[in-house]
Amino acid sequence: MATSSLIFAYPEWFWMLPAAASIAVGLWFLMRRLVLRRVALFLSTTFAAQTLAAVDWRRKMAGFAAVVLILSLMALALARPLVGPHADAGERKGADLVILLDVSKSMWVTDVEPNRLEAAKKALIDWIQKQRSDRIGLVLFAGEAFVQAPLTYDYNALSFVLQDASPYSISKKGSNLPQAIEIATEMLRNNKVETKILMIVSDGENLEGDAIAAARMARQQDGVTIFTAGVGTPAGGKVPSYDPKRQPVRPPNTTDFVRNEFGADVISRLDSQALRVIASVGGGAYYDLKAGEPTFQIMREKSLMPLVEKNRKIAAKDYDEWFQIPLGLAILVMLLEPFLYFSREKGGDTETGVPVVKPANLSKGVRARSRSRATADAALVSALILLLMLSPAGFSIAQATEREPYLQKVDKLLETGKKAEAVDVLRKLAEQKADDPYINYNLALTMVRAGMVEEALPIFEAVQMLAKEPELRAKAAFQMGNLHLQKGLQLRSEKQSPGISAVRAFELALSNYDAQTKTASTSQGKHNLEIATKQLETTLLLIGKERTRANTEKTLREALQAYERAAELNKENTPLVEKAKQHLAAELAKNAAKLDKDADKDEASDLGGKNAMEKTLEKRQTALSKLQEAAGLTPTDKDIESATKNQQNKMSSLLTKMARKAEPLLNSKQNFFSNNDFKALTDADGKLEQALTLNPDNTEAKELSSKMKKGLLDAHMTNGELALKHFRKSEDPAGKLANATEAGKEFTAALSMDPDNKTAKDGLGEVNAALADLHHAVGKEDLAMARSELGAGTAPDAGSAATPPSGAGTDSAAAAPAAGPAPGAAPAPVPGASPTPPPGTATASAPAAGASPKGTEALRKGSAALEKSLENLRAATNLKPEDAGFQKILKEAEGLMDSIQGELAKLEEGKGAGEGKGAGEGKAPGEGEGQGGDPKAGEGGGGMQSMSGLRGKAGSGGSGGGDSARYWEKYTRDW
Repeated sequence: MATSSLIFAYPEWFWMLPAAASIAVGLWFLMRRLVLRRVALFLSTTFAAQTLAAVDWRRKMAGFAAVVLILSLMALALARPLVGPHADAGERKGADLVILLDVSKSMWVTDVEPNRLEAAKKALIDWIQKQRSDRIGLVLFAGEAFVQAPLTYDYNALSFVLQDASPYSISKKGSNLPQAIEIATEMLRNNKVETKILMIVSDGENLEGDAIAAARMARQQDGVTIFTAGVGTPAGGKVPSYDPKRQPVRPPNTTDFVRNEFGADVISRLDSQALRVIASVGGGAYYDLKAGEPTFQIMREKSLMPLVEKNRKIAAKDYDEWFQIPLGLAILVMLLEPFLYFSREKGGDTETGVPVVKPANLSKGVRARSRSRATADAALVSALILLLMLSPAGFSIAQATEREPYLQKVDKLLETGKKAEAVDVLRKLAEQKADDPYINYNLALTMVRAGMVEEALPIFEAVQMLAKEPELRAKAAFQMGNLHLQKGLQLRSEKQSPGISAVRAFELALSNYDAQTKTASTSQGKHNLEIATKQLETTLLLIGKERTRANTEKTLREALQAYERAAELNKENTPLVEKAKQHLAAELAKNAAKLDKDADKDEASDLGGKNAMEKTLEKRQTALSKLQEAAGLTPTDKDIESATKNQQNKMSSLLTKMARKAEPLLNSKQNFFSNNDFKALTDADGKLEQALTLNPDNTEAKELSSKMKKGLLDAHMTNGELALKHFRKSEDPAGKLANATEAGKEFTAALSMDPDNKTAKDGLGEVNAALADLHHAVGKEDLAMARSELGAGTAPDAGSAATPPSGAGTDSAAAAPAAGPAPGAAPAPVPGASPTPPPGTATASAPAAGASPKGTEALRKGSAALEKSLENLRAATNLKPEDAGFQKILKEAEGLMDSIQGELAKLEEGKGAGEGKGAGEGKAPGEGEGQGGDPKAGEGGGGMQSMSGLRGKAGSGGSGGGDSARYWEKYTRDW
């Protein structure tokens, strides 16, 4: 039974109450001042005193109070009080909620049993199974984000999908929360539900991009409320490099835990502060996911349900209207208000029966007016203060006032040396006011004083995001610059040799000091910027010196990079850059000479094998790339230039030698070229082009290239003309279409090499002219096959099926009417179909007498045949869009496909999960692999197989379909 409660449909009208009171008080004192001023202006002192003494100010004040009361009652009526809902009101609608689950590798950390991800999934699944009215979706994110489950009420399916989520779901590493928020917001954008919620479940560590800005935009533009749940502990743990649950044996070449670039195990900790800021900006709240506690149920009862109730639109039919009560009282007060102004006799001292008014003291009256003016001003100020406190600006003032006691307490704790207690006080305040940049700034500063530098850095970053004042952002940047500068100095002093980690720390210090000086420059910031620049330059010079001493290609490249960055900071370091370039170029030239010597030795041994030549070519390519890099570093070095040219000539000669391996194909008089032949000719042609690019004077490569291009052209023409012959001879539409397609492909390739080839042009024109009709004919055959698969009634008994007459091959199939076989007759044979069994032979595919042929298997076979039909019919329509007959049959086929898909959908809905065959299982008769290579297909009846079938393109593993060599000799001999 629903509990009755008083609510207001339009509570914004309550703003009228303080406004009405303030206006009434202001008008009262303004009216009184005007009356006193005008009476003193137009009447003498005696008459003025007598007139003012006769005024009943209390009655007039009562009239003003009546007006205020009327206005207040009207505001109450306009706010529309409602009592309910009724006991028979429908169930309240829930929210649209999208869960954003972090599946980065840090979620494998075992600081929560069994690990963060499994604990989060278990808690989510337990909570989802108890839901009834919320529509829930799921978005997974790591280095990128995608929708794993759309908004649904199917909680079982959602739980199943959620159970399978893991870091393996997304290949890209990282934690791209902004993209996840954008995708989830897009899911909610077009929905009409009032309450739209995002629930982020993450450890909050290393979130990429500007997650705070994304949360703020989702809140402001789409009205989405964001809640966050933190998984993990502040102590954290090591990040596993693989999932022991799925891979009990460690994969090869991997360690047990993820390591950083210095070989140390990466420690992942819960960053609750980042999640608190995101929740605060998104208008929600942060919750800790604790073992054994129903965190998500608590979140729903404490935060989500009040939000649903607050945002839920009120249906007046479910409530009783009570606006009549304040409206009736307002009318009653309006009717009684005039009676307050009736005059009444005032008593006084009487001597002759005539009332005597005592004269007022003028000086006293003046003082009284002065006090009235002061009272009026005080009342107006009070009213303005009241309105200000009720406005949003008043709340910010109240917040500033609220901070003071905490900050005073922190100052006292710091003065007494209790730094940890001071951090705890500010941390608790920051949890309550996560979007307050000043509290977060003070918290970070206090953490620095307490030695908690690593925890302070992300809070300073949050301050830069939250703060609107440039001065506060500049202060946060300055403090971050100081911390990175100290970290860089510490890293450089701890290691015997300076590392890249110190350089990164100094670079971060530079960027923060630079941001501070651009936002709100200070002398201290400029001074620290100079210090950071000098320290970075010193570190880079030390790295360059140490890497040069190691004297390898890798270390010399690192030295050059360090000197180039040092030269950017200080132009005086430019000579060091030039020296490093010369040193690296000399090392590259030396290593290239070694590779050249090895390649010469390999060629002198004349191994001759393909793999040996490929390895020699790889050595020459590596040597050439080193010499080219060296030439780029020292363009004026003549020795390196000469060595580069020499290596190019040697490589050109080797490529020419490798291309000659395909020369026998040019000398052979073949009437058919296989795919392997074309690959060999094409590779050889490419090698010759590369050889001429390296050495344009290579006459041997020029002659062979010209011969190779002519041979490749002849090969295309040979295959094209052979396919054209098959096209002209074949009577089967399917075979004719395959041969036309093959001929068109070969003639097109020939024309790309020789645009003036008349034979290729004529052949291509001939096959292109027939393509539309061929696609249409094959499409009609497939359509007829689909209709025969679907059937027109009950199938005959297997024993009564008559064998088709001899000689009924493809012609009988082509002559079958589009509407399908006659009722009761066996379907006509189709190209590629299995032969009809003899009478009395039972087949697995034929239904028993009286059985309906329109089962799931029949529908699937019909759908497969229709897909082939539609492919050809659409191709025909695209080639001849003006043919109305093509358009008509295409629409019929599309309508039949829609009908079949609808029937399949209905049948699938009736099956349980996992029942029945999957889509595409089972093959219709004649649809198996390897149809094209049947040796019997070319004998009798004029049914010629396509070239693509004989070349092994129709399939593999069937009746000869994958082995063209077996039947090619007989096939070409027929011509």
